[in-house]
Amino acid sequence: MPDFEYLAEQLGLDTEDFLELTNLFISTLRDDITRLEKALQAQDASAARDVIHAIRGSAGNLGFTAIYLLASDGENHAMEGRLELLTSLPQSFATEVALIAEAL
Repeated sequence: MPDFEYLAEQLGLDTEDFLELTNLFISTLRDDITRLEKALQAQDASAARDVIHAIRGSAGNLGFTAIYLLASDGENHAMEGRLELLTSLPQSFATEVALIAEAL
């Protein structure tokens, strides 16, 4: 479970502002998961990489390490064109975002 107070402090924010950003992150990530699924279905490595890169950046900025690490590996696979290694990534992101949402 994320320590929202600690993460907020690391960014110099109060907890309420951080929670607002976290809710925006959750909403955006859910949309990004859909975009990623479409890119994978279309076998579009470039589009997949772009989506994963955006997820990685947002997760890293907010301190959501598990999502950041998943995205880092996923981005590398997408850059190598190894989309077969990304089939479970959307579900992994969904699981992590559910854990964050549950902790709010």
